[in-house]
Amino acid sequence: EGILERLDVCIMEASPGDSGWDVFTLNYHLTPPLNSVVTSSSMEKYLEIFTFLWKLKRVEYSLAETWKQHMIAEHSVRRLKTLRAILQKAHLVRNEMIHFASNLHNYMMFEVLETSWEQLVSNIEGADDLDEIVKAHSDYLESITQKSLLGVHKNGASQGLLK
Repeated sequence: EGILERLDVCIMEASPGDSGWDVFTLNYHLTPPLNSVVTSSSMEKYLEIFTFLWKLKRVEYSLAETWKQHMIAEHSVRRLKTLRAILQKAHLVRNEMIHFASNLHNYMMFEVLETSWEQLVSNIEGADDLDEIVKAHSDYLESITQKSLLGVHKNGASQGLLK
């Protein structure tokens, strides 16, 4: 059975004002022996990470769409100096937001996911039994959760970006 046969696209219940971006998720069906390592609570953490990355992608998409709208508007109001000045400020703010979203995306992909993955592979290769593999996977998810600011910090206060 291949990956695609185990993967479902799920549409969650929509709240007022939600769009497809807000209710879309993926679900992967695990079978033995993998479900011994990746538990249902692990799958919930994966869903949380996926949701964060999906929302980040939505922000990047929305900012790109805003850029297109700004370009059209700029050509329409070329002669109106006051409006051009306002649009210029909007361009600057949008560019700063694009810069932030891009840097956050790169941080997530290269500093969080890639380095955590490398550590997981190293820990699994050094594991002597199933318990050590389960611990390596648990540490992997904890590392991602903490580095991506999605977790609860030592003081017990939730500092997560999605909370």
